[in-house]
Amino acid sequence: YPKTAAALVPLFPDFGYFKDLDYLICRGKDDPAWKGVVDAAIKYYTDNLNVNAIQVFGCPINKINAKQATELNSKLKKMTSEQLTEFKKGMKLNLAPKWFKREGKKDEHLELFIEHLFFPNGGFSEFKTKNPEIYKKRFNYNAMRLRHIITALTQCLNVGEQLMAANQKEPSSISRNWQDIDIPHSPAGFNTKHRMALLNESLKEVNSDAKTGNRTQRPDRIECRKSTLQAIAEGKLKGTQCDLDKLAGIISTGARSFGERSLINQQYKDLVRSVKEMVETAVKLNVDNPEFLDPREVIPIVDTSGSMGAAKVDKIAILLGLLASAISTLPGCMISFSDKPEAFMVDLSLDVFDQFNIIRRGPTGLNTNVDATFRLVLDMMEQSGTTKSSMALLYLTDGQFDSGLVNFDGVRSSYLHHNTDTKHIFENVFLGRMEKAFNDKGFNLPRIIFWNLDGKGSGYSATAEIQGVQMVSGFSQTIMKQIFTGEYKFVKNEVSGDTRVNIDPWTSFSKAITGPTFETVLRKVLETREHIFSLL
Repeated sequence: YPKTAAALVPLFPDFGYFKDLDYLICRGKDDPAWKGVVDAAIKYYTDNLNVNAIQVFGCPINKINAKQATELNSKLKKMTSEQLTEFKKGMKLNLAPKWFKREGKKDEHLELFIEHLFFPNGGFSEFKTKNPEIYKKRFNYNAMRLRHIITALTQCLNVGEQLMAANQKEPSSISRNWQDIDIPHSPAGFNTKHRMALLNESLKEVNSDAKTGNRTQRPDRIECRKSTLQAIAEGKLKGTQCDLDKLAGIISTGARSFGERSLINQQYKDLVRSVKEMVETAVKLNVDNPEFLDPREVIPIVDTSGSMGAAKVDKIAILLGLLASAISTLPGCMISFSDKPEAFMVDLSLDVFDQFNIIRRGPTGLNTNVDATFRLVLDMMEQSGTTKSSMALLYLTDGQFDSGLVNFDGVRSSYLHHNTDTKHIFENVFLGRMEKAFNDKGFNLPRIIFWNLDGKGSGYSATAEIQGVQMVSGFSQTIMKQIFTGEYKFVKNEVSGDTRVNIDPWTSFSKAITGPTFETVLRKVLETREHIFSLL
């Protein structure tokens, strides 16, 4: 579907960021089959660069000469943050200049941009073979010209990376530097990546000066540290869009200083707050429904078996388990997923580093005995005296459970490589055992969520139409909304008489991809009318 693929390219920055376009260009620039996608990516990228150029310079990039660009650069460098704000008043600038690949970077494709921006009628790349000397001269000149233009456009964005690049030897020669970084409004990824630099702390030595830091004595760096610590103390440090995998890696390694620990912990707290608010807003829409099951009644079951470490998803499983537990109406309650699972409580008033270590050093094992896990849950429910079974069990795993399914001839066999009727196996063996155990104790089968953190694994915990089950994968915190929201209620199967929650893997998946977030994608697909889409 080359036409449809190309039509979807302009949506990439909406769902990700402009750097995603670079990946598309690098992947397809030498592949004829990708030409439409590459051309669309370059066009959308350059169109957005020109949008900014017209506002800043008053004309598109191909009308700006090197002298104009260098003069504006010099002017912008001397502006204070207040003067820069006044200069760009009324402008609506995008982030294309920030992510534009600079010269010398890996997978360079600058030639394609130079040809598109300065030689729209083509012919530039032909000089490579016909007249290499002219090609080199034109390439070098326009690369220099574009470099100055992009630098000026990036200065107008006042991004933290450029403020950090202020002249190291003569910081006073540039009006804006480290002290002008707006920490409370900086992206979460920026604060995480540059945390030690923002705190002015050495990577090699433990910080011995809590006031100034120990990396440098530059006044602007010390002021940046103060601003960072103030943002942490006031709870203004962003964490909503943190890369959870990177965050889990940092937490598992341990903080090198009190400042780093405080920064990461505050980012995690902001992440919990934002996801919790998102979930609570969605839940409020259904609270007046008498049949409504509160989707926040979730107990995370964290897989601590050996295969998790081999798949490199053990750390993210722990962090997602903590995040889920913080959102749950059963806060702090968790279960280890092993040969001998245990229920335990995590004190959520501790910082995230201590919470993480409680799980890592807690109950563990080399196996994933799903039968033992649901028997443990049943024991907990009986001991608590509850009459409800509206809770959900969230399995955070790599999808590789023990071989616990029984074949028709009574031979134990792993579901991973079974060639027979998998629906019959799941319905009548695995989930059947669970359902019978719960029903025998007077409970309905709870909602079960299998979160497979290892996309490379071949295991499937359920088939698409099994009721009462959800299946998700990936590391995004927005997946939490899918798990902790929904109009769930118990429904009775007219054939079997079983009572389960009104959800199944296919319905869950369909709701996720047909929500309002993806309406723009649907419209683009329908507009192309390509192949099968012409029937829609």
